[in-house]
Amino acid sequence: MRWDELAELCGVDRRTLFNWRQEQHLIPYATLLSLTALSHVPVPSIQQLILEENWHSRAGVAGAVVSQQTHGNPGTPEGRRLGGLLSGLHRREHLEISQRPTTAKHVDRPEPSPQLAELIGVLLGDGHLSEYSATVYLSRQHEREYAEFVAGLFQEVFGLEPTTRIDFLKSTCAVQVNSVRLVAVLQELGLRIGNKVEHQIGVPVWVLESDERVQACVRGLMDTDGGPYLHSYQSGGRTYSYVKLNFSNHSRPLLEDMQAMLFRLGFSPASDGETKVVLNRQADVTRYYAEIGTHNPHQAERMRQLVRQSRGDDDTGDEAVS
Repeated sequence: MRWDELAELCGVDRRTLFNWRQEQHLIPYATLLSLTALSHVPVPSIQQLILEENWHSRAGVAGAVVSQQTHGNPGTPEGRRLGGLLSGLHRREHLEISQRPTTAKHVDRPEPSPQLAELIGVLLGDGHLSEYSATVYLSRQHEREYAEFVAGLFQEVFGLEPTTRIDFLKSTCAVQVNSVRLVAVLQELGLRIGNKVEHQIGVPVWVLESDERVQACVRGLMDTDGGPYLHSYQSGGRTYSYVKLNFSNHSRPLLEDMQAMLFRLGFSPASDGETKVVLNRQADVTRYYAEIGTHNPHQAERMRQLVRQSRGDDDTGDEAVS
């Protein structure tokens, strides 16, 4: 594996890897465990575990000592004067840096569209909003391709390029955009910061104003919090199998909205009223993949495999997946 590939897997740049290798910086414990899981090399003897807050404190003290040895005590009039002179000199020597805007990047609120509605569905399914970022957590093993599609949605809708982080310890592939303005816009669009289940969030009203947006939002929700599964039963001494399509979530409003949107699109969904909305009829499942489809390659392949299993033959079942 190349250094840049390893750095990407660790979520850092190459210089940080080199600093770890040269023992110039300490390595985070979670990253150490991720590298152990990747390489199957046992964790070496750990001399000391330092809490993150203590590490920042110790690093700050060490930096202050070095700075004082180099530039003198900044708390004296002479030290403050020297700091001002050096800062002014730096700005004059690097005008391109000093003239850069320091405000947060502007993010326009996009017009309602199917692409925006699908991204909202993805965020309602596997997304999380903090005060500073929007993140979609997907499966590292199965959804790397889908992560590229989600990253493309962020670029297409908001013009922002996400970062993709692999966490081997949690087995996740996270698509993340760090932008306070983006979080503000997403809140205006109907999302909320924090735990979606605690907030009992539902689908924003503007999505429901268009069948095209409803269809796209359903696809985003199903591609993240749903998927096909094989249902088998016995009758007359024989075993019968067929594919169902299930959506699971612990937000009651979101379940009700998903069921209502599927009804609106002409399907016949059933719900347990707690965590699931299911398409039981084979005609509905086939029509779902023909008309709404999936942008998640893992779900498309899983659907093909389940169709083959239900038929008990080697047919690919491509006609059931668009």
